[in-house]
Amino acid sequence: MEEKWREIGCFFAGKKTDCFSLLKKRLAYLIDHLLFEQASVLQREIHLAESFYQEIVRVNQFIQEPEVIFSIPLDLEEPVSQTTQLKYYQVSFGKLIQTNILSPEETFQPLPPSSAALPLAPEDLDPLGIILNHLYRQEKAADK
Repeated sequence: MEEKWREIGCFFAGKKTDCFSLLKKRLAYLIDHLLFEQASVLQREIHLAESFYQEIVRVNQFIQEPEVIFSIPLDLEEPVSQTTQLKYYQVSFGKLIQTNILSPEETFQPLPPSSAALPLAPEDLDPLGIILNHLYRQEKAADK
């Protein structure tokens, strides 16, 4: 029982875990015993758990980065080449250090990474999740 709790803890901490290999063994067992409906349900649950686990791993990796700087065009309907303003974000160890809205001709001046993080306002629901989602989509687009 203690081993299962350790595996669950590793899962939620985004650490290496054997829980997926155990779940896949269980899936193989269900298929071998012709329990296809249960296997289908388990397969969907494994996929969801793997997606959730990968998100935890991505967050853990992101909050270990000493400095991440990126920009988002504010005119989302316009092509990037016609953007009139960009919002720059500077993040250090998962904390927002500064944001700045500039024209494409202006240069973003980052603060030293050791600067204090900005206090979060109530409208900043989950900036880390939003930032990670944006960066993930940029990476996927660059891979294509």
